[in-house]
Amino acid sequence: MSEPVDAPMTMIQVGDAEIRRVEELAIISSMAMLTQDQALIEANRHWLMPHFLRPDGRRDFIFQSWILFVDGKVVVIDPCTGNGRPHMHPLFNRLDTPYIERFGATGIRPEQVDYVFCTHLHHDHCGWNTQLRDGRYVPTFPNARYLFVRREYERWDTRQPGHKPVDYNIGVFEQSVLPVSRPALPNWWATGIASRPASTSSLLTAIQPGIRSCTLPRKRTRLISQAMCSIIRCR
Repeated sequence: MSEPVDAPMTMIQVGDAEIRRVEELAIISSMAMLTQDQALIEANRHWLMPHFLRPDGRRDFIFQSWILFVDGKVVVIDPCTGNGRPHMHPLFNRLDTPYIERFGATGIRPEQVDYVFCTHLHHDHCGWNTQLRDGRYVPTFPNARYLFVRREYERWDTRQPGHKPVDYNIGVFEQSVLPVSRPALPNWWATGIASRPASTSSLLTAIQPGIRSCTLPRKRTRLISQAMCSIIRCR
């Protein structure tokens, strides 16, 4: 059984950039969700513990967003799952978390956000793009430009001929992506978002198809916001 775990909002300084963490949900879960290969776990235990593996063989599984402050811009990366949405998995079904309150505790209001970047379009990386109000999904960050990876957008676009739905992501495109898409202004993440090339956040190599990361070239620091399929595989 998974059980909740508490974790505080954290802050990281990278050169002139500041990164703040906003948690939506955290659980303690079995490593069996990632792999049942005990030999693989034992071979990697020396570096997995204590940050990624508990002594009892379980791990902290945290769903979170990042707020990046760089060159006078406020960028939200991967806005989690969102409240009140139906989902096949009980853990995510009709969530009711204080995500917006935790977001406000960082000192930033949703209307102050300049950009929202979704590294990919699984439900737990784009849900808070929108909120349900008066029966409609409307932008959570009303003044932001929402940025997507084109390959991901086209993969999950239910209007595409031959679209193949996946049970855990049903409804996500209609609820969390279409309402913030702007036909007159392409939403594709390209070379960067900031005003000065020396400190821009840019698109880098995919961890796996359709998933992207950001980097702060000034310090050669890459910020990856991705629910790893296996932290061992991504080592």
